[in-house]
Amino acid sequence: MTTYELLSLLVSVVALVIAAISLTRTRKVASQQIELERITAELSAKQLEMLQAREAALSKAQIDVDLEGYGSDYNFIISNVGGAEARNVTFKIEGEDDPVVSSEYKDKIPIPSLRPGKSVQLMAALHSGSTFKYKVLVSWQNPDASTEQDEFFLTV
Repeated sequence: MTTYELLSLLVSVVALVIAAISLTRTRKVASQQIELERITAELSAKQLEMLQAREAALSKAQIDVDLEGYGSDYNFIISNVGGAEARNVTFKIEGEDDPVVSSEYKDKIPIPSLRPGKSVQLMAALHSGSTFKYKVLVSWQNPDASTEQDEFFLTV
């Protein structure tokens, strides 16, 4: 074998080693890229799911009830914290000790329409014999005509 042939063989072997290393690295990078694409697809699916859930939440009302006291005056606060208007909102305290002034029920309940971010106050007449613990049931109708209800446990 001549020097030129030996040199050509050596260059060919070096090129073969470089090609093998390059192929191995390319396979690793391709496998990592496929894994990243899979993770990106899962993330996109979760983001889409969250957007759909947010849209669904914005199309429904969510009612919250609190009992707030100002000195010796107490009020039940019925609020719409959802993204849509609530209709025919009903409010009922379970049990025998109902502190809501009866004229408040007559004048305000059912609430015909409660827009998002708005609230209605019901005056409560609490006295020393009151239980100071109340189970409140609230129901309402969403714009899509579905009815929902929730219960709250309130204390003074």
